[in-house]
Amino acid sequence: MGKQNQDDMLDLAERLVRYAETEGVQTVTLKTGMARALLKLAKCAPKPPGRQPLKGRDRIQEQVALAFARSRKKALIAGGMPKEAAHKKAAEEAAAKLKSRNLATSTVKRRME
Repeated sequence: MGKQNQDDMLDLAERLVRYAETEGVQTVTLKTGMARALLKLAKCAPKPPGRQPLKGRDRIQEQVALAFARSRKKALIAGGMPKEAAHKKAAEEAAAKLKSRNLATSTVKRRME
């Protein structure tokens, strides 16, 4: 899709939305070809680098898991396990709890400190 064609598609979609707003209509109907072209353009939009920041409940769950990992590490050390082995085992358990975040064990170990 050429640059001019992209600009035309965006301009047409913008005019359709503006017309619908002036008429008081809540929905705009697009042909599937135009919708596919707009979706293709949307996928090309620049994305921010790195992970998305945590918000709300996810942040709390991560902090709780890290606090649990710290206390688990202390319990393992008190049970006679070597310090580094206890640190690694507690980090692995916390990483398993935070599976949806897809964090590496090394990241969890660093955040536990």
